[in-house]
Amino acid sequence: KFTVAHDVANLGEIMYQVPSTVVFKVCNTGDKDLVLTDVQPSCGCTTVDWTRNPIIAGSEGEIVVTYDAKMLGVFQKDIEVYSNASDKPTYLHFQGRVVTKVTDFTGAFPIDLGDVRLTQDNVEFDDLNIGDKPIVELQVLNVGRSAYKPRLMHLPSYLTAQYVPEVLAGGRIGKIILTLDSEKLNRMGLTQTSIYLSRK
Repeated sequence: KFTVAHDVANLGEIMYQVPSTVVFKVCNTGDKDLVLTDVQPSCGCTTVDWTRNPIIAGSEGEIVVTYDAKMLGVFQKDIEVYSNASDKPTYLHFQGRVVTKVTDFTGAFPIDLGDVRLTQDNVEFDDLNIGDKPIVELQVLNVGRSAYKPRLMHLPSYLTAQYVPEVLAGGRIGKIILTLDSEKLNRMGLTQTSIYLSRK
């Protein structure tokens, strides 16, 4: 059985030409495996990825939707989700407004750290094999007037960070590119760690 907590996501205001991502959590509330067979966005402005493995009863999968934000103004988009739970698709929706200057940051940058805002505060790397070097990008917004130099502290040896740009002017958006070197992981299985972002 296909269940989502919210079938409509509001991205709020997002910056022009800065892609924005929303994650729909899908829960299998039935008693058999749930398989997401296909996910179709309503237009080419949207890309999707989803949990390909069967979702066992009581477990969660996810549908990751990224909007390219290449057109200014209000948008409302649909996603058709096909699964073995029904002969008919389930529809998910997301909406927001693309602007050249963000005044409401809660949609695109929900993590509030004062003059610094982030798109997310949790980073996950998918299952990988020894030798893989996957990359994850975090977007950072400097809402202050002074320049800000983002830096991640307490990075373990298997993570490296690149900052684009190195110094973020007031009102500007940058990104932190995290690369995981799987050959430096000291064990198989799940690895978790906490890292810290400088705020000054």
